[in-house]
Amino acid sequence: MLKNYSKSKIRKLVRKSQKGDKDAFGTLYDIHLKPIFRFVYFKINSREEAEDLTVQIFSKAWEYLDKYKSNKSSFTSWLYTIARNQVIDYYRTNKREIGLEDWLKETHVAPKMMDSIDNEFLQKELLKKIKKLSEDQQQVIILKFFENFSNKEISQIMNKKEGTIRIMQHRALKNLKLIIDENEI
Repeated sequence: MLKNYSKSKIRKLVRKSQKGDKDAFGTLYDIHLKPIFRFVYFKINSREEAEDLTVQIFSKAWEYLDKYKSNKSSFTSWLYTIARNQVIDYYRTNKREIGLEDWLKETHVAPKMMDSIDNEFLQKELLKKIKKLSEDQQQVIILKFFENFSNKEISQIMNKKEGTIRIMQHRALKNLKLIIDENEI
């Protein structure tokens, strides 16, 4: 649904929301709900907890909307930054494994990566390999190839320079190739 809205439409909805228009914020919620939920669910691997965290993310977004500055980042990047921070806070209090395989199974995302892999066994093996990457490398892979963000947007979400994101992406893909080559999935 996010792709159906131009940046200018989202900016207008944000401005209305910042003036207290709850319907405009409701539209922003509808636009961003699924991608934010997918992102959170991937990270914590619990549907119920992901739903709770997603609600908290949008509550924080509403609460701090007056602090959002459109000249610093897109609203979507700002929202993902809130989501990322919520997940970090979640892990500070709960130590759980990341469930990439379950996340992909339930949400049916990542068509770019998964379309070329038609065997369920190979999919599972690839997902095991991705989980061997560092947390930052997994996040770059998810945001770039699963959520289709640009490097600029990823840099805003992860609070890193765009050049750093390019390097992280390159290293993540290189490491993934090495991991895959180790066992020839």
